[in-house]
This record gives sequence, C-alpha cells and structure tokens, in this order.
Amino acid sequence: MSKASIKLTGNGIFESSRMMLPEHRQQFVTRSGLWQKGSRTRPVLDDQEMEEFAQKISESQHSGKEITLRVWGQEEVLTGIVMRIDAPLGRLVLAHSTGRMVIRIHDIIEVRS
Repeated sequence: MSKASIKLTGNGIFESSRMMLPEHRQQFVTRSGLWQKGSRTRPVLDDQEMEEFAQKISESQHSGKEITLRVWGQEEVLTGIVMRIDAPLGRLVLAHSTGRMVIRIHDIIEVRS
C-alpha cells in the first residue's frame, strides 16, 4: 500500500485536510447566518401579527401584489411576489428580482405591503 492510499480514510478525504482556515470559517459563519442567530433571540409574534402576516401573504399570492419580508437571521429585506404557499411544510416561494427563494414561514418576522 502506498503512502497516499494510507492517508485516505473511509470517507475519501485526506486526514490532514480537516483543518479549516480562520478566514474560511468566518466566511462560512457569516454566510450561514450563524453569527446572527446566536447573538440575538427570535422575536415572539402574537396572534394578531401572525394573522396580519397571513393576510398580506395570501393577498400577494392571489393578486400578484408585491410585498416586503424581513426574515429572521438575514440582514437584508426581501421584496417580491408570493408564488406558492406550502402550509404543510411551513414554507412559501417568493419570486423577486434575482429569482425565486424558498422561505420558512416560521422565520418571517415582518411583512409589509
């Protein structure tokens, strides 16, 4: 067996390649939103706010009206039209300027029409 094949493990990577550079770790944490989710708590929404959110989201889907969403864990707001609501899975599809995005309904913290 050669030295190269000894370094390969069952998962097919070199044992020595498991190290992550600090700048790569920071980029991963920033992109995944972990730094934000860990540093603040999710706001608690009351029933009236949730009802207003549902009404505005439904209106956007049926009339094609554009809405703006603020999603927990994301820095920027999203503006677009709701294409589909998948209530059993708890998500919706928002069509915006750069394409389509699937958003968990549970993560929506603000809806503006």
